[in-house]
Amino acid sequence: IYEVSEPSPFEKQTVWPSRTFTITYSDRKVNKKMHSDCEAVAVQNGTLYLLTKWRVRERGSGYPDDGTALYQVDLPSKPDGKFSLVAKRVDERKGIGGWVTAADISPDGKTIAFAVGQSETQANEFGLSEVEIESGIERELTSERFFNIKHLAWLPDENGLLITASKIPNRIFRIWQIPNDGSD
Repeated sequence: IYEVSEPSPFEKQTVWPSRTFTITYSDRKVNKKMHSDCEAVAVQNGTLYLLTKWRVRERGSGYPDDGTALYQVDLPSKPDGKFSLVAKRVDERKGIGGWVTAADISPDGKTIAFAVGQSETQANEFGLSEVEIESGIERELTSERFFNIKHLAWLPDENGLLITASKIPNRIFRIWQIPNDGSD
């Protein structure tokens, strides 16, 4: 994972990473039938959160398994350099309906919003949910479905999220605003 300083949108410039993180998982065992990779990353108060997706190799690399694991690792305070870090598993969810493809922690640090679904069937099966970090209570943020959701970010006032998503199977993604009050 590369950390870069946010560049000025008004200047043309080359941006280089200030820090590089190589992440391993504390509980990772060799399992030739299962493959998982990090699909979504969020940072809150110096802690990096990683959500993985699971793939069963025998079914093919594109078949979504119904689960994700949440890992966390504290980031070093040193402002630059290369770091090798070990992430600890803090939660696991099964039966979520596909892969987690995007996530963000609310500005108050109390919830994680995430996109989950699959696009193998060429249908709108991606949804948007959140989970309270302390209680583990999960709720759907909207009943609206998408073909794919690539990115999401909380609005600073926590009244909703911005997502980049597509309703049809193409490479054109639009920005959508999703309210946080359960309305569509």
